[in-house]
Order: sequence, then C-alpha cells, then structure tokens
Amino acid sequence: MPKSAAQVIGLPSNATAGFAVGWGGVRMTCLSGTLWVTFNDDPQDYLLTAGQHVVRRSQGRLVVEATAKSPARFLLQPSDGR
Repeated sequence: MPKSAAQVIGLPSNATAGFAVGWGGVRMTCLSGTLWVTFNDDPQDYLLTAGQHVVRRSQGRLVVEATAKSPARFLLQPSDGR
C-alpha cells in the first residue's frame, strides 16, 4: 500500500484479502461488520468490530476476513506509531 494513502475497503461475507505492510506499519480500523485479522509473524489473531482497530508497526503480511454474519468495511492507513 502507498505510504501516504488511506483506503476504505469492503469485503463480502466470508471474503478474504491480503496486504503487504511496508516498513512504516499500518493501522486498520473496522468501520462495520466483524473482521478476523492476522499478521504473518504475530501468534495472536484479532477479531475486530466497528470502531476497533489494530496497529502493525513493522513490515510483513496482513490477512483479513469478513466473518460469515455480514459484509464488512475497514479503513487501512499508514501507522502513525500509536
């Protein structure tokens, strides 16, 4: 993802998407629905609902899936270190 770009992304129910995270990291905020989130070298997975976020401060691979209950939308943006 470009360093300065923020993207709103929608996923249908049960859909999965993967993203490369650059050196600056990424902040992912769930806007609607429920998301399952995992990073390639993080042993913990994250379940996010609307208003919750997760921050990745280093490069790697991010995989996100909308749960079966409903489609989901999320904001993917460069990390500001918080």
